[in-house]
Amino acid sequence: FSKISCLGIIIPFFLSDGNMTKITLTPSLSSIVLCIKDSLMVQKIQKEFPQLKEEIIRRCELFISFINEMTQRIINNKKEISDKLLDRKSFSVITGLSASGADVHNNGRTTVVVDTDAGTFVYKPHDCTSDTVFEKIRKLYFYDIFRTPEVLFISDCYSFCEYIENKVAITDA
Repeated sequence: FSKISCLGIIIPFFLSDGNMTKITLTPSLSSIVLCIKDSLMVQKIQKEFPQLKEEIIRRCELFISFINEMTQRIINNKKEISDKLLDRKSFSVITGLSASGADVHNNGRTTVVVDTDAGTFVYKPHDCTSDTVFEKIRKLYFYDIFRTPEVLFISDCYSFCEYIENKVAITDA
């Protein structure tokens, strides 16, 4: 099984056909969901806010749909990702997904850091034209000051980017 980290919550899941296409909750997560479902607190919340349950279900369905869409896009662009973002190392397994949830838009889509057995890259479910323009400006005027991620521009709907480890800047000041 693999894991998804969203807002600090680790969600374990199985890739049901072993081919990174469908997500199924692990038995342990299913049992947690059953415990919560029978909780008195949850029953009280459902009584006070009956529309909340439908909203939570809708959001979970959007999230699962987004993850399935993203994994299919990764599969469709596997060679390009490996060649450009993983130093020509081919990957066969997604070992983890991490989304901060900070900028959720377009029906629950968000930027996701994707860990694989060959390295890490970033999935961006939006147009990355501005990222590529910024990279060109940086290379012209600030090439020796800082780095920006390499962008694998796919379409105006999504792109993949190089993952750069966050490091503290060291200055002479």
